[in-house]
Amino acid sequence: MQFSRRPADVRQEAIVECTAPRPKIIDWLQFSRKNRSDDYRDARADHWHFGYNGRFDQNPEMTKMKREPTMQRLTMAAAFFGVSVLASSIMAQETSVRPGVNDSFRDPKVSEFQEKFEIESREVFAKRKEIVEVCKVAPGMTVADIGAGTGVFTRLFSDAVGPKGQVLAVDIAPNFLEHINNTNREAGRKNVQTVACTPESTKLESATVDVAYICDTYHHFEFPFKTMSSLHAALKPGGRLFVVDFKRVEGESTDWTMNHVRAGQEVFEAEILSCGFKKTGEHSGLLKENYFIEFERIEPTK
Repeated sequence: MQFSRRPADVRQEAIVECTAPRPKIIDWLQFSRKNRSDDYRDARADHWHFGYNGRFDQNPEMTKMKREPTMQRLTMAAAFFGVSVLASSIMAQETSVRPGVNDSFRDPKVSEFQEKFEIESREVFAKRKEIVEVCKVAPGMTVADIGAGTGVFTRLFSDAVGPKGQVLAVDIAPNFLEHINNTNREAGRKNVQTVACTPESTKLESATVDVAYICDTYHHFEFPFKTMSSLHAALKPGGRLFVVDFKRVEGESTDWTMNHVRAGQEVFEAEILSCGFKKTGEHSGLLKENYFIEFERIEPTK
């Protein structure tokens, strides 16, 4: 699928904005002002933008890239932009991509969400043990459960890493974190630590995480570039990231998914790749309602 052919309701610009000077290695980004799209015209003089909007076809290099498979284009995009942006310092994102999406988590009733999250009719709950096996978590590792919710996967990861490992249960809702603390203390799990994140950051310490897991949560990120930048910093060199989220396909997905999830897999992948990750696999045989993707942290260029 070409970027320019993306359905209107799925198509979402993945914009990376950086306060650093434009990288000299990307000559074809030096469009003349008269040929720039509206996105580029609106950019401030000391900023540059990269958008997955299909408008790079004006450039000969991108015309050549257009013939390459979609995954190759995304990987090349990550190599050119994701690493360069992280190396040059900060990803700036000033407005939420989905204001209000987390309103229901300001003061959630844990028991109500347990009934929603911890039920066999929920695909990721029914397949929870198989999902954890795919993540290949070993004893002694540190795992970050991003968007831990009621702690379903936190408990499983806790058992997998053992007493010498650690699980960081990250969530934006204090009620969930309190519940996770209480239930794990009662169960005698001493390797679980809760972390209160913000809409813009995971609040994880730098280079402390071996494996990060994001389940049905990425679509709740209001500031995905800032959040993923903070997660990139938290992962150790070679650290792995697993993302599970709802398939959003026009004519196939439910009305709830189409209305609740802001974009499809292609957009979310592009955003993650641009934040310093490379895609290393997709576990397509396990889930039907969700996709299950594996990434690896890319080292910033010096």
